[in-house]
This record gives sequence, structure tokens and C-alpha cells, in this order.
Amino acid sequence: MQVDKTECQAGHVELIFQDQYLGRNDMWRLSEQLAGHCVHLGQEIVFIGSIVAKVDSIYVGGQKV
Repeated sequence: MQVDKTECQAGHVELIFQDQYLGRNDMWRLSEQLAGHCVHLGQEIVFIGSIVAKVDSIYVGGQKV
């Protein structure tokens, strides 16, 4: 079965960072790293070996899924 990418591609993802500082450049690099990758709710993402983010919400077509 073939799935149409545009039907299941996330428009945006909300991440939670706890007790960490991220500069604008870190946020940009993190978004570049996540582009084109699959994520799921509750997933912990480790970035640059020490920054940890947790996936809080995923939106497809403007709707929270």
C-alpha cells in the first residue's frame, strides 16, 4: 500500500524543553535535523549529545493528531 506523503506529513511539531537554554541557532539546527524524519508523541530527542526535547504535539493539516 502506498501512502501519499502530503496526507501524513506534519505541518509542525511542538517540543518541550525542561531546564535547558537553547539559542536561536540551536533551535534552527534542531529543526533542520528533524526535517524529513518520523517522530511520535512522547518521543525524546537528544540533540548535540546533551539537549533533550520531548515531542508534545504533532499537527497535520492544521489539526492536532
